[in-house]
Amino acid sequence: MVWQVRLGDRMPEKRLPVLVFAVATAIVAYAIGFYLGILIGPIVVLASTAELFLPIKYRIDQEQVSSKIGVSLTAMRWENVKRTIPVEGGIRLSPLETPSRLDAFRGVLLRFSGNEEAVLVKIAELTQCDGRSLDGKADSRGGDEADREGGLGGQAPEA
Repeated sequence: MVWQVRLGDRMPEKRLPVLVFAVATAIVAYAIGFYLGILIGPIVVLASTAELFLPIKYRIDQEQVSSKIGVSLTAMRWENVKRTIPVEGGIRLSPLETPSRLDAFRGVLLRFSGNEEAVLVKIAELTQCDGRSLDGKADSRGGDEADREGGLGGQAPEA
């Protein structure tokens, strides 16, 4: 299963401020005499916000799940997926067995593109989960109530 999402098309109003900030970093670098910063500053700003300018390509296959933006690839093998975390507009596949502050920085984030049902079915099929989460308990982290209800099992977490 392969699809792509263009966040810049969904949020075009965010592109201009990023470009202005990238140019501002070059101007500040020049003003303080850090001439290498004239190149480095804008590159760092644009690389860290690449998802606003480049398509995000997602792939789910038998071996792994991956997300690619430009040359940056984030991938995880299915045996390493321990939990699913519903988030607004997508789902995060986490290698962490228990909820953690690191959840936002680990795993693979899949954003939906009108294909939520198909993605969730494919994840359930490839992880052979019981319909709620990989550890058999509903995950209470990430997203709001509506997001969690739309997750793999359609059940809200227990209090």
